[in-house]
Amino acid sequence: MVSQPRPATHQDLPALRTLWLEFMDHHEVLDPTLTRRRGADDAWVARIKSILNTPDHLLLVCDGPDGLVGYLKATNREYPPIFEEERLGVIQELIVTEAHRRQGHGRRLYHAAESWFRHHGVTRLEACIDTRNQSSRAFWAHLGYVRDTETLLKQVPRSSSTQQERPAAPPPDAVIWARWAKESRAA
Repeated sequence: MVSQPRPATHQDLPALRTLWLEFMDHHEVLDPTLTRRRGADDAWVARIKSILNTPDHLLLVCDGPDGLVGYLKATNREYPPIFEEERLGVIQELIVTEAHRRQGHGRRLYHAAESWFRHHGVTRLEACIDTRNQSSRAFWAHLGYVRDTETLLKQVPRSSSTQQERPAAPPPDAVIWARWAKESRAA
């Protein structure tokens, strides 16, 4: 049976951590540079706590007979003031446990998020996916998503004179805002 998505609560955090670890393990196989650092799950949970029940963020979960089987994390962002379109809906993460995939959980999570965006006046949606994840690409294409912009990556070797410790990665929201700021300066 496929349950209706519901907003996540603080009580869901332990199960959400487990789902996120599965999500990250799956992506590490696709791209070894996505290896988690020690304590990443604690940092992720702290971030989730900070956005729970905030007006511009959405965190939905899907229950199964033995606990959570999936979640969707999304945000409602402002475009830079140079565009006619004022808001952008970004689906940042969607995971359904491997044992519960292809049972409609992901679609229900997505459709609930789309309704939330519509309610907030957002008409343009973006899904953040790893292009190496073929099942994810097929899922989003089935929902009507098309390739839009493309981000190119290059792994640059560290200099022997640089510190071996990696700097803390900015939160995903900061990365996107930095990209928009850079693009709007170039325009």
